[in-house]
This record gives sequence, C-alpha cells and structure tokens, in this order.
Amino acid sequence: MYPSIHFPKNIYNLDLTKIFDELRPYKYVVVKVEVPYMPKYFPIIYPIGKDLDIFSTREDFHKVNKVLLDFSKKYNNVFSIKTIEEVKNFRIRMEKYNQLYYQLDNSVNDEELPTFL
Repeated sequence: MYPSIHFPKNIYNLDLTKIFDELRPYKYVVVKVEVPYMPKYFPIIYPIGKDLDIFSTREDFHKVNKVLLDFSKKYNNVFSIKTIEEVKNFRIRMEKYNQLYYQLDNSVNDEELPTFL
C-alpha cells in the first residue's frame, strides 16, 4: 500500500469554468454541488481527488462527452488521462503519480431533466 499523495490546493489550476461555457447549448445538470466537500466558489475552486458529476440527456450525451474530452486534452502534458466509456456513462480520469487529481463524469439520464433546462 502506498501513502496517498496530498496535492496542494488546485496546484494545476483546471479551468472548470471553460467546461460550463462550452456546455451552454446542451441539456444537462450538475449533481453533488451542495455536498460538504464542495468549495463555496466552485467551479473556480474545486475539490482535489473528487469528480464533476453531470447528467445529460440522451440526445446530448455524446456532445457533452466531446466537450469533456476536448477539455481534458488541454492537460495531456500535465496529467495521465484515462477515458472510460460505457453505454450510459463516460468518465475521464486525470491522474498524477497514479493518484486521481480530478475526474469528469457524464451519465445519460433516462428520466426527464428538470423543465427549467
């Protein structure tokens, strides 16, 4: 068992706000934004070792995945990027020293998303 690596706060400065700018045309929701570990100023400040959980509609699922993938490619020189593709779930693990730094996670929501979207 290896000791866990503790990264200083946001040492690699992922600009998660860019993801939300790119996602504007699509129907999605972000979940777990009100959990105790989520910083008050998310997405400017984000919890290291956690993930961004998105539920998107079936019609926008692949488009949202592309946004996430394009975002992660900007950090290819900083992180080891691992993509995990399943029928209703797409994850991108951004790892450093074999430890999760941040994960982007999109799932298809077969239920209707809230009508305010």
